[in-house]
Amino acid sequence: MVSLNKKGLTMIELIAVIAIIGIIIVLIATNVFRTQRDIQGSLFCTQVSAIEQGAILWGNNNRSQLVNICSSAGTGCTAVVPLNSPTSAILAAIPASNTNTRVSLQTLVTGGYLEGDANNNIIDPRTNESMPMNQTVVVFIRNNRVAAAFPNNGECS
Repeated sequence: MVSLNKKGLTMIELIAVIAIIGIIIVLIATNVFRTQRDIQGSLFCTQVSAIEQGAILWGNNNRSQLVNICSSAGTGCTAVVPLNSPTSAILAAIPASNTNTRVSLQTLVTGGYLEGDANNNIIDPRTNESMPMNQTVVVFIRNNRVAAAFPNNGECS
């Protein structure tokens, strides 16, 4: 009988191993990119929350300028918006001509209500680019408390 001593892998076996490694790398890379995108979205929502908190601080110092949003019609109500309405409903209820309730990111940073980077810019974590500093946050009174709404296209709840 002839005995075959195999030393090493055949070409087909080598291609199969490389293909399997390639599939594993693609699966890992897809999960890494998805996780990175999810983290950037979470960071953006955290940024939105910080912006809104800074706007609330500004609103507490400028309360007399703010509009009063109520859940039902009543005296002193500038706009009526049901409780638990999305940000877009609140933004739509306040007329664009009412500039007293809109505060820019620039005003929040220069007033010390919000911390910017070394150049006093607010960085969008999704793009690593500066947000437009003239972008505004709507600040209003609801249930006798100052509140804020930052337009974020429904990305953050």
